[in-house]
Amino acid sequence: LSKEYVDNLPVKFDFVNLPKTKFGINKISDTLFVEVEADGYGLLKYEMKEVSIDFRKLKKDNHSGIFYFLPNNYTKTIETQIGENFKVLRVIADTVQLNPSHR
Repeated sequence: LSKEYVDNLPVKFDFVNLPKTKFGINKISDTLFVEVEADGYGLLKYEMKEVSIDFRKLKKDNHSGIFYFLPNNYTKTIETQIGENFKVLRVIADTVQLNPSHR
């Protein structure tokens, strides 16, 4: 259990500070798998974490109007929020899209 392992863990992403005029709600959540390196004890004790991402940091595709989030650009932010025992290697999903017209 003291050895280092690589595993995929579920992490709940909460997108906060949404513009109410577009989405009509305060928060959108999505669960993604994050590949981490941690010791066996840390992996055994892991409970799903919530990571807050400020919507104002998302990019917008001007052609389609869809907002998108590139989670692998935020590995340090994710690592800070899920705990010091985990090294985030990557997020399995490359892109998360938030479409205001379908929420």
